[in-house]
Amino acid sequence: LIWFGFDGTDEWKGRRDALIKTIQTNPKAPYVYCNIAVGSEPLYDWVLEPRALANEVNSVRAKLAQYGVKTTISEMPYGYQTHGGAPEVLQAIDFVEANVLPFFDGSATTGDRAWGMVNWSLDFFRQNAPGKRIVMTQTGWPSDTSVWKANNPTAVASVWSEKAYFDLLDSKCEEFRWNGGVGWFAQIWSDAQLGGWGILDWNGNKKFDFAPRITC
Repeated sequence: LIWFGFDGTDEWKGRRDALIKTIQTNPKAPYVYCNIAVGSEPLYDWVLEPRALANEVNSVRAKLAQYGVKTTISEMPYGYQTHGGAPEVLQAIDFVEANVLPFFDGSATTGDRAWGMVNWSLDFFRQNAPGKRIVMTQTGWPSDTSVWKANNPTAVASVWSEKAYFDLLDSKCEEFRWNGGVGWFAQIWSDAQLGGWGILDWNGNKKFDFAPRITC
């Protein structure tokens, strides 16, 4: 990940150059880095205009072409929508890294009832990035609202609701077979990373059993 930060400076360029240099000079790096995300929600945060962001994605890819490293961005559908769909970015990326966070949807209730928003997000990318692989790189449901509040007062943050969300994803395994398979993983795996969003609590203990299917 090339992190842009939140302060509007160009320090991210140094981070970008350092990462590229590492891949180019460390003989083991190409076996470790399979892809690079040029920003986490850069469209939603308005760090670059879509054309400039697309150019950045293409530039990073060109510099790492000989290593087979794919380039993309990690973004919510809403981030694209705020820029008229940002078609130039969707065209530039090699595959879709989708941030899917139904807890913040205006109609959110409990984790087991979140499929409508999840499927809407996937449909957005299926329609606007046809043929490109989709990976849900940030998804989940919180067990509490110590960090972020919901946009709907009926949204339930609890351990039960968090587990129900991951059980829901697991139950949709067959529906994730589209275009070679839609991947997902629990990026925020510990509450120590982001309070309430982890599979593990602050002490490293499992909040619930987590054993999703890997085949179906």
